[in-house]
Amino acid sequence: MLNQLGIVHYLTATYDEAARAQTEALGICRENGDLLGQANALADLGMVRRMTGDLGPSAEASTEALEIYRQLGDRYGEANALRDLGLVRSLTGDYAESEHNAREALAIYTSIGDPVHQAYALNELGVARRLQGDLEGATESHEQALAKYIELGDRFGEANAIRHLGVLHRLRGDQAAAVEAQERAVTIYAELESRGGMAAATAELGVLRRLDGNLVGARSALDSAAAWYAELGDRTGQLEVHNHIGALHLDAVELDRASNRYELALSLARELGVPLQEAHALEGLARCELALGRPEQAADLRSAAKMLHERLGNRHT
Repeated sequence: MLNQLGIVHYLTATYDEAARAQTEALGICRENGDLLGQANALADLGMVRRMTGDLGPSAEASTEALEIYRQLGDRYGEANALRDLGLVRSLTGDYAESEHNAREALAIYTSIGDPVHQAYALNELGVARRLQGDLEGATESHEQALAKYIELGDRFGEANAIRHLGVLHRLRGDQAAAVEAQERAVTIYAELESRGGMAAATAELGVLRRLDGNLVGARSALDSAAAWYAELGDRTGQLEVHNHIGALHLDAVELDRASNRYELALSLARELGVPLQEAHALEGLARCELALGRPEQAADLRSAAKMLHERLGNRHT
Protein backbone atom coordinates (compact mmCIF):
# COMPACT_ATOMS: atom_id res chain seq x y z
CA MET A 1 0.00 0.00 0.00
CA LEU A 2 2.82 2.44 0.88
CA ASN A 3 4.53 1.65 -2.41
CA GLN A 4 1.32 2.48 -4.31
CA LEU A 5 0.93 5.67 -2.29
CA GLY A 6 4.46 6.65 -3.25
CA ILE A 7 3.61 6.13 -6.91
CA VAL A 8 0.56 8.38 -6.55
CA HIS A 9 2.74 11.10 -5.00
CA TYR A 10 5.27 10.67 -7.83
CA LEU A 11 2.61 11.01 -10.52
CA THR A 12 1.21 14.12 -8.84
CA ALA A 13 4.74 15.56 -8.47
CA THR A 14 4.67 15.63 -4.65
CA TYR A 15 8.17 14.21 -4.53
CA ASP A 16 8.97 14.65 -0.83
CA GLU A 17 5.88 12.66 0.11
CA ALA A 18 6.73 10.07 -2.55
CA ALA A 19 10.24 9.64 -1.16
CA ARG A 20 8.92 9.21 2.37
CA ALA A 21 6.35 6.62 1.30
CA GLN A 22 8.85 4.63 -0.75
CA THR A 23 11.48 4.73 2.01
CA GLU A 24 8.94 3.46 4.53
CA ALA A 25 7.77 0.76 2.11
CA LEU A 26 11.39 -0.29 1.55
CA GLY A 27 11.96 -0.66 5.29
CA ILE A 28 8.87 -2.82 5.72
CA CYS A 29 9.79 -5.03 2.74
CA ARG A 30 13.29 -5.54 4.14
CA GLU A 31 11.90 -6.52 7.52
CA ASN A 32 9.57 -9.02 5.84
CA GLY A 33 12.23 -10.37 3.47
CA ASP A 34 10.12 -9.35 0.46
CA LEU A 35 12.73 -9.05 -2.30
CA LEU A 36 10.32 -8.04 -5.06
CA GLY A 37 8.78 -5.40 -2.81
CA GLN A 38 12.27 -4.10 -2.03
CA ALA A 39 13.17 -3.89 -5.72
CA ASN A 40 9.93 -2.07 -6.59
CA ALA A 41 10.36 0.43 -3.75
CA LEU A 42 14.02 1.03 -4.69
CA ALA A 43 13.11 1.52 -8.35
CA ASP A 44 10.42 4.06 -7.48
CA LEU A 45 12.73 5.78 -5.00
CA GLY A 46 15.37 6.07 -7.72
CA MET A 47 12.88 7.82 -10.02
CA VAL A 48 11.88 10.26 -7.27
CA ARG A 49 15.51 11.03 -6.38
CA ARG A 50 16.27 11.72 -10.03
CA MET A 51 13.40 14.17 -10.32
CA THR A 52 14.59 16.09 -7.24
CA GLY A 53 18.17 16.18 -8.52
CA ASP A 54 19.59 13.74 -5.96
CA LEU A 55 21.49 11.92 -8.67
CA GLY A 56 23.90 9.93 -6.50
CA PRO A 57 21.16 8.42 -4.31
CA SER A 58 19.04 7.89 -7.44
CA ALA A 59 21.78 5.85 -9.12
CA GLU A 60 22.35 3.85 -5.93
CA ALA A 61 18.66 3.00 -5.60
CA SER A 62 18.30 2.04 -9.27
CA THR A 63 21.47 -0.07 -9.16
CA GLU A 64 20.28 -1.95 -6.07
CA ALA A 65 16.87 -2.48 -7.68
CA LEU A 66 18.58 -3.78 -10.84
CA GLU A 67 20.61 -6.31 -8.85
CA ILE A 68 17.51 -7.65 -7.08
CA TYR A 69 15.46 -7.87 -10.27
CA ARG A 70 18.28 -9.86 -11.89
CA GLN A 71 18.50 -12.10 -8.83
CA LEU A 72 14.76 -12.78 -9.12
CA GLY A 73 14.87 -13.23 -12.89
CA ASP A 74 12.37 -10.38 -13.32
CA ARG A 75 13.15 -9.22 -16.85
CA TYR A 76 10.56 -6.44 -16.93
CA GLY A 77 11.84 -4.98 -13.66
CA GLU A 78 15.42 -5.32 -14.91
CA ALA A 79 14.62 -3.36 -18.07
CA ASN A 80 12.87 -0.59 -16.12
CA ALA A 81 15.80 -0.27 -13.71
CA LEU A 82 18.24 -0.11 -16.65
CA ARG A 83 16.21 2.72 -18.19
CA ASP A 84 16.15 4.67 -14.94
CA LEU A 85 19.88 4.20 -14.46
CA GLY A 86 20.49 5.36 -18.02
CA LEU A 87 18.50 8.53 -17.43
CA VAL A 88 20.66 9.39 -14.41
CA ARG A 89 23.85 8.69 -16.35
CA SER A 90 22.75 11.01 -19.15
CA LEU A 91 22.66 13.79 -16.54
CA THR A 92 25.96 12.95 -14.85
CA GLY A 93 27.82 12.86 -18.15
CA ASP A 94 28.27 9.08 -18.45
CA TYR A 95 26.85 9.11 -21.95
CA ALA A 96 28.31 5.84 -23.22
CA GLU A 97 26.92 4.02 -20.18
CA SER A 98 23.57 5.75 -20.67
CA GLU A 99 23.44 4.48 -24.25
CA HIS A 100 24.44 0.98 -23.10
CA ASN A 101 21.67 0.96 -20.48
CA ALA A 102 19.08 2.12 -23.03
CA ARG A 103 20.14 -0.56 -25.53
CA GLU A 104 20.01 -3.27 -22.87
CA ALA A 105 16.53 -2.16 -21.82
CA LEU A 106 15.37 -2.00 -25.44
CA ALA A 107 16.58 -5.54 -26.09
CA ILE A 108 14.67 -6.87 -23.07
CA TYR A 109 11.45 -5.01 -23.94
CA THR A 110 11.71 -6.36 -27.49
CA SER A 111 12.25 -9.92 -26.26
CA ILE A 112 9.21 -9.81 -23.97
CA GLY A 113 7.03 -8.04 -26.53
CA ASP A 114 6.43 -4.70 -24.79
CA PRO A 115 6.02 -2.07 -27.55
CA VAL A 116 5.16 0.78 -25.16
CA HIS A 117 8.40 0.50 -23.25
CA GLN A 118 10.33 -0.19 -26.44
CA ALA A 119 9.29 3.29 -27.52
CA TYR A 120 10.42 4.85 -24.24
CA ALA A 121 13.76 3.06 -24.45
CA LEU A 122 14.19 4.29 -28.03
CA ASN A 123 13.56 7.87 -26.92
CA GLU A 124 16.16 7.56 -24.16
CA LEU A 125 18.58 5.95 -26.61
CA GLY A 126 18.09 8.97 -28.85
CA VAL A 127 19.06 11.35 -26.06
CA ALA A 128 22.20 9.36 -25.27
CA ARG A 129 23.19 9.32 -28.94
CA ARG A 130 22.61 13.07 -29.27
CA LEU A 131 24.77 13.81 -26.24
CA GLN A 132 27.57 11.86 -27.89
CA GLY A 133 27.27 13.91 -31.07
CA ASP A 134 25.47 11.26 -33.15
CA LEU A 135 22.68 13.46 -34.48
CA GLU A 136 21.78 11.09 -37.31
CA GLY A 137 21.51 8.14 -34.93
CA ALA A 138 19.55 10.21 -32.43
CA THR A 139 17.08 11.24 -35.13
CA GLU A 140 16.64 7.61 -36.15
CA SER A 141 15.90 6.55 -32.56
CA HIS A 142 13.42 9.37 -31.91
CA GLU A 143 11.63 8.83 -35.22
CA GLN A 144 11.28 5.12 -34.44
CA ALA A 145 9.91 6.02 -31.02
CA LEU A 146 7.49 8.55 -32.52
CA ALA A 147 6.13 6.01 -35.00
CA LYS A 148 5.51 3.51 -32.19
CA TYR A 149 3.82 6.13 -29.98
CA ILE A 150 1.48 7.19 -32.77
CA GLU A 151 0.62 3.56 -33.55
CA LEU A 152 -0.07 2.91 -29.85
CA GLY A 153 -2.01 6.15 -29.33
CA ASP A 154 0.40 7.22 -26.57
CA ARG A 155 0.05 11.01 -26.70
CA PHE A 156 2.51 11.72 -23.89
CA GLY A 157 5.20 9.63 -25.54
CA GLU A 158 4.39 11.27 -28.87
CA ALA A 159 4.98 14.71 -27.37
CA ASN A 160 8.27 13.57 -25.84
CA ALA A 161 9.56 12.26 -29.16
CA ILE A 162 8.47 15.42 -31.00
CA ARG A 163 10.20 17.58 -28.38
CA HIS A 164 13.47 15.66 -28.72
CA LEU A 165 13.29 15.89 -32.51
CA GLY A 166 12.80 19.63 -32.07
CA VAL A 167 16.08 19.85 -30.16
CA LEU A 168 17.80 18.05 -33.04
CA HIS A 169 16.30 20.52 -35.53
CA ARG A 170 17.77 23.36 -33.45
CA LEU A 171 21.20 21.76 -33.33
CA ARG A 172 21.13 21.45 -37.12
CA GLY A 173 20.17 25.11 -37.45
CA ASP A 174 16.61 24.54 -38.72
CA GLN A 175 14.87 27.08 -36.50
CA ALA A 176 11.49 26.93 -38.22
CA ALA A 177 11.22 23.14 -37.87
CA ALA A 178 12.43 23.36 -34.27
CA VAL A 179 9.77 25.92 -33.33
CA GLU A 180 7.04 23.93 -35.07
CA ALA A 181 8.06 20.78 -33.17
CA GLN A 182 8.14 22.46 -29.75
CA GLU A 183 4.79 24.17 -30.34
CA ARG A 184 3.26 20.79 -31.28
CA ALA A 185 4.72 19.26 -28.14
CA VAL A 186 3.40 22.08 -25.94
CA THR A 187 -0.09 21.63 -27.39
CA ILE A 188 -0.13 17.92 -26.57
CA TYR A 189 1.35 18.41 -23.09
CA ALA A 190 -1.27 21.08 -22.38
CA GLU A 191 -4.05 18.71 -23.44
CA LEU A 192 -2.62 16.10 -21.05
CA GLU A 193 -2.02 18.69 -18.30
CA SER A 194 1.61 17.60 -18.06
CA ARG A 195 3.41 20.43 -16.28
CA GLY A 196 6.79 18.74 -16.63
CA GLY A 197 6.36 18.30 -20.34
CA MET A 198 5.12 21.86 -20.79
CA ALA A 199 8.10 23.15 -18.81
CA ALA A 200 10.61 21.27 -20.98
CA ALA A 201 9.07 22.26 -24.32
CA THR A 202 8.44 25.85 -23.24
CA ALA A 203 12.04 26.19 -22.08
CA GLU A 204 13.20 25.03 -25.49
CA LEU A 205 10.86 27.57 -27.12
CA GLY A 206 12.51 30.21 -24.96
CA VAL A 207 15.91 29.21 -26.29
CA LEU A 208 14.64 29.36 -29.87
CA ARG A 209 13.08 32.79 -29.37
CA ARG A 210 16.32 34.10 -27.90
CA LEU A 211 18.26 32.78 -30.89
CA ASP A 212 15.78 34.59 -33.17
CA GLY A 213 16.35 37.84 -31.24
CA ASN A 214 12.90 37.83 -29.63
CA LEU A 215 14.11 38.55 -26.10
CA VAL A 216 10.69 39.51 -24.77
CA GLY A 217 9.13 36.27 -25.99
CA ALA A 218 12.13 34.31 -24.73
CA ARG A 219 11.84 35.85 -21.28
CA SER A 220 8.14 35.01 -21.06
CA ALA A 221 8.72 31.38 -22.09
CA LEU A 222 11.68 30.86 -19.77
CA ASP A 223 9.92 32.46 -16.80
CA SER A 224 6.97 30.12 -17.36
CA ALA A 225 9.26 27.08 -17.57
CA ALA A 226 11.12 28.16 -14.42
CA ALA A 227 7.84 28.51 -12.52
CA TRP A 228 6.66 25.05 -13.57
CA TYR A 229 9.96 23.43 -12.63
CA ALA A 230 9.96 25.18 -9.25
CA GLU A 231 6.39 24.08 -8.63
CA LEU A 232 7.33 20.49 -9.48
CA GLY A 233 10.54 20.54 -7.45
CA ASP A 234 12.49 19.46 -10.56
CA ARG A 235 15.96 20.80 -9.75
CA THR A 236 17.69 19.57 -12.90
CA GLY A 237 15.07 21.39 -14.96
CA GLN A 238 15.56 24.53 -12.88
CA LEU A 239 19.31 24.25 -13.42
CA GLU A 240 19.02 24.19 -17.19
CA VAL A 241 16.64 27.15 -17.17
CA HIS A 242 19.03 29.17 -14.95
CA ASN A 243 21.64 28.88 -17.70
CA HIS A 244 19.14 29.82 -20.41
CA ILE A 245 18.01 32.89 -18.46
CA GLY A 246 21.65 33.83 -17.88
CA ALA A 247 22.19 33.80 -21.64
CA LEU A 248 19.08 35.91 -22.11
CA HIS A 249 20.34 38.55 -19.65
CA LEU A 250 23.72 38.52 -21.37
CA ASP A 251 22.12 39.13 -24.78
CA ALA A 252 20.20 42.04 -23.22
CA VAL A 253 23.51 43.38 -21.80
CA GLU A 254 22.19 42.97 -18.24
CA LEU A 255 25.57 41.85 -16.99
CA ASP A 256 24.93 41.83 -13.25
CA ARG A 257 21.74 39.82 -13.67
CA ALA A 258 23.45 37.46 -16.11
CA SER A 259 26.35 36.90 -13.72
CA ASN A 260 24.02 36.26 -10.78
CA ARG A 261 21.99 33.75 -12.77
CA TYR A 262 25.09 31.91 -13.99
CA GLU A 263 26.42 31.77 -10.43
CA LEU A 264 23.15 30.16 -9.35
CA ALA A 265 23.47 27.64 -12.18
CA LEU A 266 27.11 26.91 -11.36
CA SER A 267 26.39 26.29 -7.69
CA LEU A 268 23.41 24.05 -8.44
CA ALA A 269 25.26 22.14 -11.19
CA ARG A 270 28.09 21.32 -8.79
CA GLU A 271 25.67 20.37 -6.03
CA LEU A 272 23.71 18.02 -8.31
CA GLY A 273 26.72 16.72 -10.22
CA VAL A 274 25.66 17.75 -13.75
CA PRO A 275 28.92 18.55 -15.60
CA LEU A 276 27.41 19.70 -18.88
CA GLN A 277 25.38 22.42 -17.18
CA GLU A 278 28.40 23.32 -15.02
CA ALA A 279 30.38 23.89 -18.23
CA HIS A 280 27.60 26.06 -19.68
CA ALA A 281 27.52 28.16 -16.50
CA LEU A 282 31.31 28.62 -16.58
CA GLU A 283 31.15 29.68 -20.24
CA GLY A 284 28.41 32.18 -19.42
CA LEU A 285 30.42 33.64 -16.55
CA ALA A 286 33.42 33.90 -18.87
CA ARG A 287 31.36 35.94 -21.32
CA CYS A 288 30.25 38.19 -18.48
CA GLU A 289 33.85 38.75 -17.34
CA LEU A 290 34.97 39.51 -20.88
CA ALA A 291 32.14 42.03 -21.30
CA LEU A 292 33.21 43.67 -18.03
CA GLY A 293 36.78 44.05 -19.32
CA ARG A 294 38.36 41.27 -17.23
CA PRO A 295 39.98 39.00 -19.84
CA GLU A 296 42.20 37.10 -17.40
CA GLN A 297 39.24 35.99 -15.29
CA ALA A 298 37.36 35.10 -18.47
CA ALA A 299 40.28 32.96 -19.67
CA ASP A 300 40.37 31.04 -16.37
CA LEU A 301 36.65 30.33 -16.55
CA ARG A 302 36.86 29.23 -20.18
CA SER A 303 39.75 26.94 -19.32
CA ALA A 304 37.66 25.26 -16.58
CA ALA A 305 34.72 24.86 -18.99
CA LYS A 306 37.04 23.42 -21.66
CA MET A 307 38.28 20.78 -19.24
CA LEU A 308 34.71 19.69 -18.56
CA HIS A 309 33.86 19.56 -22.26
CA GLU A 310 36.97 17.50 -22.96
CA ARG A 311 35.95 15.07 -20.24
CA LEU A 312 32.50 14.80 -21.84
CA GLY A 313 33.97 14.60 -25.34
CA ASN A 314 32.78 18.02 -26.61
CA ARG A 315 29.41 16.56 -27.47
CA HIS A 316 26.15 18.14 -28.54
CA THR A 317 23.64 19.36 -25.95
